[in-house]
Amino acid sequence: MRTTLFVLFLFLLCATSSFCQYAATTSSQVTPIQITGHPEHASHVDMAASQVVLQDSSYYHEKGERPLWDVPQAPRVEISLGEVARRLRKEQASAKKSTTVWVN
Repeated sequence: MRTTLFVLFLFLLCATSSFCQYAATTSSQVTPIQITGHPEHASHVDMAASQVVLQDSSYYHEKGERPLWDVPQAPRVEISLGEVARRLRKEQASAKKSTTVWVN
């Protein structure tokens, strides 16, 4: 295990030093970046004709909207906070208790 770690460390040390020596030989002259253009993407053309995407499908749609008050809603039953606390206390009392008690 020690020899593996030592060889890995030695390899990283040699790789770092060789990269530093290579970086010293490269030119430090500034070269401007040349970005190629794509003139076809920016040209003006007419809009394409509309296409029907829903051909031969089982999806049907209708025009118009239905107001929200026309949609039936289930009646909301609000439970008081005291009732929730009573239910939790009852569940806690009927829950399984541990048979072993540890005392330090």
